[in-house]
Order: sequence, then C-alpha cells, then structure tokens
Amino acid sequence: MPSRLYLVRPNTTVVQGGDPMITGTTGTLAHGQNLTISGSGFGTKATAAPYRWEDFEGYSVGDDPAVDGWYNTAEGGLPGRQPAKINNDQVRGGSYCTKALKQQFYREAGGSVYGQYFGLTGLPAQRIWYLSYYYRQHDMTTGEDSRNHKLVGFRGGTPSSVTNPQLRHDQYHSSGGGHLDLDEAWESWTNAYYYTQDTWKRFEYIVDLGTPNVADGCAQWYVDGALRQPPSSNDASVLARTDSNYVFDFFLINNYIAQENDLLEPRYCPWDCWIDDVYIDFTRARVEIGNASTWAACTVRELQPPTAWSASSITVTLNQGTLTALGDSYLYVVTAGGNVSAGYAL
Repeated sequence: MPSRLYLVRPNTTVVQGGDPMITGTTGTLAHGQNLTISGSGFGTKATAAPYRWEDFEGYSVGDDPAVDGWYNTAEGGLPGRQPAKINNDQVRGGSYCTKALKQQFYREAGGSVYGQYFGLTGLPAQRIWYLSYYYRQHDMTTGEDSRNHKLVGFRGGTPSSVTNPQLRHDQYHSSGGGHLDLDEAWESWTNAYYYTQDTWKRFEYIVDLGTPNVADGCAQWYVDGALRQPPSSNDASVLARTDSNYVFDFFLINNYIAQENDLLEPRYCPWDCWIDDVYIDFTRARVEIGNASTWAACTVRELQPPTAWSASSITVTLNQGTLTALGDSYLYVVTAGGNVSAGYAL
C-alpha cells in the first residue's frame, strides 16, 4: 500500500501574518527532498501538512485508491461501470507525473450515464476548504449530455445525500452554461462554464461556509490560476448556512454526468476523464513553485506539501511536478488570506 499524508485535524487553526516575504532557503534542490524557507509574514498553521495530498505516483497501474482511504465507487451495476483506477495512458508528463486516476463514464444499451464517485468522506468540521487538482477530459462533445455534469460537490450527510450545506459546481455541455451554488440560499453564480478537451487544466476551489445566518460565505473557482467564478473576488458573499452544525461531511470530484437521452448511442461512450495531484486543506495558506518571476506570469505552478510551518519558517517536501527544473524556477508563499509573496529565485 502506498504511503500517504492523511491527517484528520478537526481543531486546526490558522493565524495569518502580514504580507509574506521570502529571504532565503536551505536544503537540497531536488524532487522529494526537504527545503526550508526563511522569511516573515507567513502566518502560523497548527498542523503544517495539508489534510490530503495525492499525486498517485505511489500506486501501480490498475490500482483502486480506495485501499488508501479514498471514497471511490461507481453508480449502477452494469458491467461497464467500474470505480476509477490508476492509469498511465494520459499523464501530465515529465519524470514525476507518470500516473493519474482515470474515470470512465459508460452508457450501455438500455442504460444511462450517471455517477463515478471519487473523493473523501468523514470530513472534520471546518468552515473553510481549499481544493486543488488537475483535470483532463475526452469525448465529452458539446450536446452529448442531456442534463448536468457535476465537476465538484461538497456536501453534508452521506455521499448519496444532498443534506445542507452543499457546494456544487455544474456544467451543461449541451447549452454551454454552468453554475456554482452554495447553500443555504442557493445563490447561483452563472457563467461558471469552461470546457477544454484533451488538455490538462488545474482547478482550484475556495469555499467558506461563513457565519451562521450572516451573508459572509463564499465560493470561488480558479482555472490555471485565473479566477473564473464569480467574476470578481469582491462578488462572493452569500448566506451559506443557518446553523453552526451545518458542515461538510464529504466531497467528490467529477462525480456525475446525466445522460438519459436514448438518441445517444452507447458507441459514443465511455467519456474518459483523468484527475491528478489532489490537494485539499482547511486553508489556502500554501507553498508553490512556478516557472516565472511573478505569480501572474507563471504558466506552471506546482504545489509543495509543507511538513513544518511558522510565521518565519516553512519546510516543504519538494515536488517538481512538470517543471523543467527546480533550479530555473521561483518560490512563492501564499497566506491564509490569499496574499502572495514576491517570487524567490531558486
């Protein structure tokens, strides 16, 4: 069984400092090695490691990640519907991204296309969640779905429930539309649609359940570092819950495609999707390495899982990902409030 970071931390707190500044690093600049970052304004994190970090590299092709604590199942019972498995037919590339999780959505004769459920259950009670992952899809041509395609769902209750609260992101390929909804108010941000085929994209979600009975919750979706929905970071305040007991119990990634249209022949299926580098935590405080000297100019940024964190020092396990070389890259620290340090040349 692969070794993984899987940390249940229901009492985690994050204290944000001022604007972060990196002044130096020590350690071996190589994938998998520890690097200690010195500076100021990093804030504090009671437990440094993310709630979960998964690059799928420790598995073998064909493995089911459910053996390592992931919730991974398929809806139905028809022969073609199987839980997602580790595969290497479409990978992000390089020496350190050689595997990914592959989902296949089938529609057999007389059947329909619905769920492929991958995520985590039994989440600790937290107000804020940060989720990042890479995503790729194939053969999901506009018009082939009859209803919605759920990219992400955070919910209370069991994985089959829709108990409040819930954050759901739906896209409608037949119409080119979408919405990002955060209960209780079912506030909907439209134009949450972004479709590319046969291209890896990084998706990030920042979800804040807010204060009960106060319209200070928010949900944001980023694609390759650019805020997509809502269109402005200031346009993100909703009533997300009316009770402090309303918390997320589970989340699922790319979990549902509705297709009941008999005109869609089974030969158009499966719809293939791949997921890689899943990072989830109770804060957006994190460390990344990018391929440019400014955050905005980076076209590739790779997350660096931390193992120690204080206001003036962070230690990470280096993750080269698809970067050509760590020595030609730039280091960034992001605070809990979303402030980003200037790039530090490695």
